Amino acid sequence: MMASLELWQYIKKQISIHGKVVLGKVVDSKGSSPGRIGFTMAVSPEGKIYGTIGGGVMEFNMMNQALSLMKEDNPKPLLIVQNHKKNVLNSSGLTCSGSQTISLTVLDKSSAKFIKAVLDYYKYQENKLLVLSSDGSYLEDVSDMKDGQWNDFAKEGKRWKYREIFGQPNTAYIFGGGHVGLAISKIMNAIGFYVVVIDPRKDAPTVLNNVYADELIIVDYAESSEYIREGNNSYAIVATSDRTNDYLAVKGLLRKNLRYLGMMGSSAKISSVFKSLKEDGFTPAEIAKIKTPIGIEINSETTEEIGVSIAAEIISVKNKKQ
Repeated sequence: MMASLELWQYIKKQISIHGKVVLGKVVDSKGSSPGRIGFTMAVSPEGKIYGTIGGGVMEFNMMNQALSLMKEDNPKPLLIVQNHKKNVLNSSGLTCSGSQTISLTVLDKSSAKFIKAVLDYYKYQENKLLVLSSDGSYLEDVSDMKDGQWNDFAKEGKRWKYREIFGQPNTAYIFGGGHVGLAISKIMNAIGFYVVVIDPRKDAPTVLNNVYADELIIVDYAESSEYIREGNNSYAIVATSDRTNDYLAVKGLLRKNLRYLGMMGSSAKISSVFKSLKEDGFTPAEIAKIKTPIGIEINSETTEEIGVSIAAEIISVKNKKQ
């Protein structure tokens, strides 16, 4: 979330300084393209890039296209196809196969209302559709997007429209603010997640010193699920200090709509928690939603390695097509 917020703050700042900026967005992607759908960059009139649409010579070429677009008197949004092969039409200069379609839109002082609406989203986190089209850019209410659908792109003749759910950010809810929770927070923050740490201890050093958490919620684990925002972008990581706390946290999460629910623990602790959940009436199918042992197998030993393992598993889940 924070990286996207910073990008839009960058856009606002560039407009205040230079009067305009170009928003670049990957609106379609096929094959082994380095730029996936939703990748975003902003290009200033000085040729500085914030964000990315895939990097390399292609991104350099798109920067030059953006600079040319900003020099036009009445610039219209552009849609550019880049094929990642040599000696083909619209070659990007890359050889990784696949293709991507990029929109370039000039935003200026007339876009102030639109940019304010985007920044207000980050303040209030209301689900909206970010729309980029041949007719301009705007936000609209989420209406006809299907469950599990986070973007769509349509083109007919010279007219085109890209829509992306501009809603809840990817959020890592970390239950347990100990050393492992701190390590996980650092890594999840680094890969762009909004990090929420939940722990009943308000004076634990690892809780007080967690500078990577965007939010810190001090609450008993029995009540912690009340603070979870459900949705496709919610990832819960249970890494508390003992079996009872794990059980209390997981019990409140199992019937929540989450993209990911993982729990740390030894085989004995996991077995004990599962036994209690079964006695509480949870079905085998519900209990099977829990990813445990948590993380991918890399023979983790340190807390940092455990954090990398968990982050890798979450990235795999996040990037898997639904």
